[in-house]
Amino acid sequence: MNFNYLKTKAWLQTYWFRLLVICLLGYVFVQKDISFQFNMNENRQLATATTTEIKSNYVQDNDQKSALEQLTTLLQKVSLNSNESNTSAPPQAKAVTAQIGSNFITSSAPKEKKVDKEKYKKELLYIERFSNVAQTEMEKYGIPASIKLAQALLETNVGTSRLATKNYNHFGMKCFSRKCRKGHCSNFSDDSHKDFFRIYDNAWESYRAHSLLLTENSRYKDLFKLDKTDYKAWAKGLKKAGYATDKNYAEKLIRSIEELQLYKFDK
Repeated sequence: MNFNYLKTKAWLQTYWFRLLVICLLGYVFVQKDISFQFNMNENRQLATATTTEIKSNYVQDNDQKSALEQLTTLLQKVSLNSNESNTSAPPQAKAVTAQIGSNFITSSAPKEKKVDKEKYKKELLYIERFSNVAQTEMEKYGIPASIKLAQALLETNVGTSRLATKNYNHFGMKCFSRKCRKGHCSNFSDDSHKDFFRIYDNAWESYRAHSLLLTENSRYKDLFKLDKTDYKAWAKGLKKAGYATDKNYAEKLIRSIEELQLYKFDK
Protein backbone atom coordinates (compact mmCIF):
# COMPACT_ATOMS: atom_id res chain seq x y z
CA MET A 1 0.00 0.00 0.00
CA ASN A 2 2.80 2.34 0.93
CA PHE A 3 4.51 1.36 -2.25
CA ASN A 4 1.49 2.30 -4.40
CA TYR A 5 1.06 5.54 -2.54
CA LEU A 6 4.65 6.46 -3.07
CA LYS A 7 4.45 5.45 -6.71
CA THR A 8 1.32 7.58 -7.24
CA LYS A 9 2.87 10.50 -5.44
CA ALA A 10 5.98 10.24 -7.54
CA TRP A 11 3.88 10.13 -10.76
CA LEU A 12 1.90 13.23 -9.73
CA GLN A 13 5.07 15.08 -8.86
CA THR A 14 6.37 14.26 -12.31
CA TYR A 15 3.27 14.86 -14.47
CA TRP A 16 1.19 17.33 -12.39
CA PHE A 17 1.78 20.17 -14.86
CA ARG A 18 0.59 18.17 -17.87
CA LEU A 19 -2.46 17.02 -15.94
CA LEU A 20 -3.26 20.62 -15.03
CA VAL A 21 -2.97 21.73 -18.66
CA ILE A 22 -5.27 18.93 -19.82
CA CYS A 23 -7.87 19.87 -17.22
CA LEU A 24 -7.73 23.53 -18.18
CA LEU A 25 -8.11 22.72 -21.87
CA GLY A 26 -11.07 20.51 -21.13
CA TYR A 27 -12.70 23.24 -19.07
CA VAL A 28 -12.17 25.89 -21.75
CA PHE A 29 -13.52 23.60 -24.47
CA VAL A 30 -16.69 22.84 -22.50
CA GLN A 31 -17.29 26.54 -21.70
CA LYS A 32 -16.79 27.71 -25.31
CA ASP A 33 -19.05 24.99 -26.59
CA ILE A 34 -21.81 26.10 -24.23
CA SER A 35 -21.27 29.77 -25.17
CA PHE A 36 -21.26 28.93 -28.88
CA GLN A 37 -24.53 27.04 -28.61
CA PHE A 38 -26.10 29.87 -26.64
CA ASN A 39 -25.01 32.52 -29.16
CA MET A 40 -26.17 30.42 -32.07
CA ASN A 41 -29.62 30.06 -30.56
CA GLU A 42 -29.79 33.75 -29.74
CA ASN A 43 -28.69 34.83 -33.25
CA ARG A 44 -31.12 32.39 -34.83
CA GLN A 45 -33.99 33.90 -32.85
CA LEU A 46 -32.88 37.43 -33.69
CA ALA A 47 -32.59 36.64 -37.39
CA THR A 48 -36.03 35.03 -37.41
CA ALA A 49 -37.58 37.99 -35.63
CA THR A 50 -36.11 40.60 -37.97
CA THR A 51 -36.31 38.89 -41.37
CA THR A 52 -39.82 40.15 -42.09
CA GLU A 53 -38.96 43.69 -41.07
CA ILE A 54 -35.83 43.71 -43.24
CA LYS A 55 -37.76 42.51 -46.27
CA SER A 56 -40.55 45.04 -45.81
CA ASN A 57 -38.24 48.00 -45.29
CA TYR A 58 -35.60 47.11 -47.87
CA VAL A 59 -36.93 49.32 -50.65
CA GLN A 60 -37.50 52.26 -48.33
CA ASP A 61 -34.13 52.01 -46.58
CA ASN A 62 -32.01 51.39 -49.65
CA ASP A 63 -33.82 53.04 -52.54
CA GLN A 64 -36.19 55.71 -51.31
CA LYS A 65 -33.92 57.03 -48.56
CA SER A 66 -30.97 57.14 -50.92
CA ALA A 67 -33.01 58.77 -53.66
CA LEU A 68 -34.46 61.34 -51.26
CA GLU A 69 -31.01 62.22 -49.93
CA GLN A 70 -29.71 62.61 -53.49
CA LEU A 71 -32.69 64.75 -54.44
CA THR A 72 -32.32 66.96 -51.36
CA THR A 73 -28.63 67.45 -52.07
CA LEU A 74 -29.35 68.14 -55.71
CA LEU A 75 -31.99 70.77 -54.99
CA GLN A 76 -29.66 72.48 -52.53
CA LYS A 77 -27.02 72.72 -55.23
CA VAL A 78 -29.32 74.23 -57.86
CA SER A 79 -27.68 77.27 -59.38
CA LEU A 80 -30.00 79.97 -60.60
CA ASN A 81 -27.21 82.22 -61.87
CA SER A 82 -28.35 82.99 -65.39
CA ASN A 83 -28.40 85.88 -67.82
CA GLU A 84 -32.10 85.24 -68.37
CA SER A 85 -34.48 87.62 -66.62
CA ASN A 86 -37.39 86.49 -64.45
CA THR A 87 -36.53 82.79 -64.65
CA SER A 88 -35.83 82.02 -60.98
CA ALA A 89 -38.53 80.21 -59.04
CA PRO A 90 -40.11 81.95 -56.01
CA PRO A 91 -40.30 80.20 -52.62
CA GLN A 92 -43.81 78.85 -53.30
CA ALA A 93 -42.73 77.37 -56.63
CA LYS A 94 -39.69 75.78 -54.99
CA ALA A 95 -41.94 74.31 -52.32
CA VAL A 96 -44.21 72.80 -54.96
CA THR A 97 -41.22 71.41 -56.85
CA ALA A 98 -39.76 69.89 -53.68
CA GLN A 99 -43.15 68.35 -52.87
CA ILE A 100 -43.33 66.90 -56.38
CA GLY A 101 -39.93 65.30 -55.91
CA SER A 102 -40.87 63.89 -52.51
CA ASN A 103 -44.19 62.53 -53.78
CA PHE A 104 -42.50 60.96 -56.77
CA ILE A 105 -40.00 59.07 -54.65
CA THR A 106 -42.58 57.81 -52.16
CA SER A 107 -45.31 57.07 -54.70
CA SER A 108 -46.63 53.55 -55.16
CA ALA A 109 -45.54 53.28 -58.79
CA PRO A 110 -45.20 49.76 -60.21
CA LYS A 111 -41.88 48.30 -59.10
CA GLU A 112 -41.21 46.91 -62.55
CA LYS A 113 -41.19 50.41 -64.02
CA LYS A 114 -37.63 51.67 -64.36
CA VAL A 115 -37.01 55.36 -63.70
CA ASP A 116 -34.27 57.28 -65.46
CA LYS A 117 -32.92 59.00 -62.34
CA GLU A 118 -30.59 61.34 -64.24
CA LYS A 119 -33.39 62.53 -66.51
CA TYR A 120 -35.67 62.97 -63.52
CA LYS A 121 -33.10 65.16 -61.75
CA LYS A 122 -32.85 67.34 -64.86
CA GLU A 123 -36.63 67.59 -65.05
CA LEU A 124 -36.83 68.81 -61.45
CA LEU A 125 -34.14 71.40 -62.09
CA TYR A 126 -35.92 72.63 -65.20
CA ILE A 127 -39.27 72.82 -63.41
CA GLU A 128 -37.81 74.77 -60.50
CA ARG A 129 -36.11 77.18 -62.86
CA PHE A 130 -39.07 77.94 -65.14
CA SER A 131 -42.20 77.27 -63.07
CA ASN A 132 -42.42 80.93 -62.07
CA VAL A 133 -42.34 82.03 -65.71
CA ALA A 134 -44.99 79.46 -66.66
CA GLN A 135 -47.29 80.62 -63.85
CA THR A 136 -46.79 84.28 -64.76
CA GLU A 137 -47.73 83.54 -68.37
CA MET A 138 -50.75 81.54 -67.18
CA GLU A 139 -52.03 84.51 -65.17
CA LYS A 140 -51.55 86.87 -68.10
CA TYR A 141 -52.69 84.72 -71.03
CA GLY A 142 -54.70 81.86 -69.52
CA ILE A 143 -52.46 79.04 -70.74
CA PRO A 144 -52.08 76.29 -68.09
CA ALA A 145 -48.64 76.32 -66.52
CA SER A 146 -48.63 72.54 -66.61
CA ILE A 147 -49.13 72.55 -70.40
CA LYS A 148 -46.42 75.15 -70.96
CA LEU A 149 -43.90 73.29 -68.78
CA ALA A 150 -44.74 69.92 -70.32
CA GLN A 151 -44.35 71.32 -73.84
CA ALA A 152 -41.03 72.95 -72.96
CA LEU A 153 -39.69 69.76 -71.35
CA LEU A 154 -40.68 67.75 -74.41
CA GLU A 155 -39.56 70.24 -77.06
CA THR A 156 -36.15 70.86 -75.47
CA ASN A 157 -35.43 67.34 -74.27
CA VAL A 158 -35.41 68.71 -70.72
CA GLY A 159 -33.53 71.86 -71.68
CA THR A 160 -30.61 70.07 -73.31
CA SER A 161 -31.41 70.40 -77.03
CA ARG A 162 -29.31 72.59 -79.30
CA LEU A 163 -32.40 74.65 -80.02
CA ALA A 164 -32.73 75.48 -76.33
CA THR A 165 -29.05 76.00 -75.53
CA LYS A 166 -28.11 77.88 -78.72
CA ASN A 167 -31.31 79.70 -79.67
CA TYR A 168 -33.02 79.93 -76.26
CA ASN A 169 -35.98 78.46 -78.14
CA HIS A 170 -37.91 76.25 -75.71
CA PHE A 171 -41.02 75.56 -77.80
CA GLY A 172 -39.75 74.65 -81.26
CA MET A 173 -40.89 78.01 -82.60
CA LYS A 174 -40.22 78.21 -86.33
CA CYS A 175 -39.58 81.19 -88.55
CA PHE A 176 -41.67 81.47 -91.71
CA SER A 177 -40.49 84.89 -92.80
CA ARG A 178 -38.42 85.02 -95.99
CA LYS A 179 -36.83 88.34 -95.10
CA CYS A 180 -35.17 87.83 -91.76
CA ARG A 181 -32.65 90.13 -90.20
CA LYS A 182 -29.35 88.63 -89.09
CA GLY A 183 -29.69 86.71 -85.86
CA HIS A 184 -33.47 86.29 -86.21
CA CYS A 185 -33.43 82.54 -86.96
CA SER A 186 -31.15 79.65 -87.81
CA ASN A 187 -31.25 76.38 -89.71
CA PHE A 188 -30.58 73.16 -87.81
CA SER A 189 -31.02 70.44 -90.39
CA ASP A 190 -31.12 71.22 -94.11
CA ASP A 191 -31.79 73.97 -96.62
CA SER A 192 -35.56 73.70 -96.40
CA HIS A 193 -37.03 76.96 -95.15
CA LYS A 194 -39.36 74.97 -92.93
CA ASP A 195 -36.35 74.06 -90.80
CA PHE A 196 -35.51 77.61 -89.74
CA PHE A 197 -36.10 78.20 -86.05
CA ARG A 198 -36.37 81.48 -84.16
CA ILE A 199 -33.48 82.79 -82.08
CA TYR A 200 -34.34 84.54 -78.81
CA ASP A 201 -32.24 86.63 -76.46
CA ASN A 202 -33.29 84.55 -73.46
CA ALA A 203 -35.64 81.79 -72.41
CA TRP A 204 -38.22 84.22 -71.01
CA GLU A 205 -38.64 85.75 -74.49
CA SER A 206 -39.29 82.24 -75.84
CA TYR A 207 -41.97 81.64 -73.20
CA ARG A 208 -43.70 84.92 -74.11
CA ALA A 209 -43.53 84.12 -77.84
CA HIS A 210 -45.25 80.81 -77.14
CA SER A 211 -48.04 82.60 -75.28
CA LEU A 212 -48.52 85.06 -78.13
CA LEU A 213 -48.59 82.28 -80.68
CA LEU A 214 -51.42 80.47 -78.93
CA THR A 215 -53.45 83.59 -78.17
CA GLU A 216 -53.03 85.37 -81.53
CA ASN A 217 -53.23 82.46 -83.97
CA SER A 218 -56.85 81.61 -84.72
CA ARG A 219 -56.12 77.90 -85.05
CA TYR A 220 -55.73 77.75 -81.26
CA LYS A 221 -58.76 79.86 -80.30
CA ASP A 222 -60.81 76.84 -79.19
CA LEU A 223 -58.23 76.08 -76.51
CA PHE A 224 -59.25 79.14 -74.54
CA LYS A 225 -62.80 77.85 -74.22
CA LEU A 226 -61.41 75.09 -72.02
CA ASP A 227 -60.92 75.19 -68.27
CA LYS A 228 -57.26 76.00 -67.61
CA THR A 229 -57.13 73.16 -65.08
CA ASP A 230 -58.21 70.62 -67.72
CA TYR A 231 -54.72 69.76 -68.92
CA LYS A 232 -55.91 66.66 -70.76
CA ALA A 233 -58.28 68.68 -72.95
CA TRP A 234 -55.55 71.26 -73.58
CA ALA A 235 -53.06 68.58 -74.60
CA LYS A 236 -55.52 66.99 -77.02
CA GLY A 237 -56.53 70.42 -78.31
CA LEU A 238 -52.93 71.32 -79.12
CA LYS A 239 -52.50 68.09 -81.07
CA LYS A 240 -55.79 68.63 -82.91
CA ALA A 241 -54.81 72.20 -83.82
CA GLY A 242 -51.60 70.88 -85.36
CA TYR A 243 -49.01 72.23 -82.94
CA ALA A 244 -46.85 69.14 -83.56
CA THR A 245 -46.81 66.34 -86.14
CA ASP A 246 -46.12 63.63 -83.55
CA LYS A 247 -49.28 61.53 -83.41
CA ASN A 248 -48.58 60.78 -79.72
CA TYR A 249 -47.95 64.41 -78.80
CA ALA A 250 -51.01 64.75 -76.54
CA GLU A 251 -50.30 61.47 -74.74
CA LYS A 252 -46.69 62.52 -74.11
CA LEU A 253 -47.78 65.84 -72.62
CA ILE A 254 -50.36 64.18 -70.38
CA ARG A 255 -47.89 61.54 -69.22
CA SER A 256 -45.31 64.20 -68.35
CA ILE A 257 -47.85 66.30 -66.46
CA GLU A 258 -49.07 63.36 -64.42
CA GLU A 259 -45.69 61.76 -63.70
CA LEU A 260 -44.17 65.09 -62.62
CA GLN A 261 -47.42 66.38 -61.06
CA LEU A 262 -47.19 69.58 -63.09
CA TYR A 263 -50.92 70.13 -62.62
CA LYS A 264 -50.08 71.51 -59.17
CA PHE A 265 -48.78 74.66 -60.86
CA ASP A 266 -52.22 75.33 -62.37
CA LYS A 267 -53.70 76.18 -58.96
